[in-house]
Amino acid sequence: PQQEGGNADIIPRVRVNLGNALTSLETDVTGRIGWNLSGFGVQPIPVAAAATTGQTNALTGTRWLASGNFFLRAGMKAVVHNIFLDGNSFASNDIRIHRTTFVPEIAAGVEMNLVDNFWLTFQFIRRGSEFRTRSGREAPAQEFGSFTIAWIFGS
Repeated sequence: PQQEGGNADIIPRVRVNLGNALTSLETDVTGRIGWNLSGFGVQPIPVAAAATTGQTNALTGTRWLASGNFFLRAGMKAVVHNIFLDGNSFASNDIRIHRTTFVPEIAAGVEMNLVDNFWLTFQFIRRGSEFRTRSGREAPAQEFGSFTIAWIFGS
């Protein structure tokens, strides 16, 4: 018999971005609660969500609602260089934007494996200010939603 996933977990991550557009170090932690948890949590595009088990449709043999979870993610990005705020990496710039080095981010949402390799994810994200205005105040935080529909091949 196939083993079911857990009902809750915590996933820490560290990412390094090295490039001429963005150089940064990111760290975050995601807490999930749900049923048959597998994989590495919410991704921009879900990565092979591996072992999922669930209710089987007797007529077609497909798995319906194999897994799902609510999640909360909190993280911090330390930005060394952002070409959109700092200007060209290889030329003299006269940009008068004061970039914020540390940018916090928090996200909450739901992720569900609806049928076989078909996934739906919705998340609401709030990202802290990335720069200061000319008057010296922090620019407003960014708030946006993300809705992802994914079909994972090959699993």
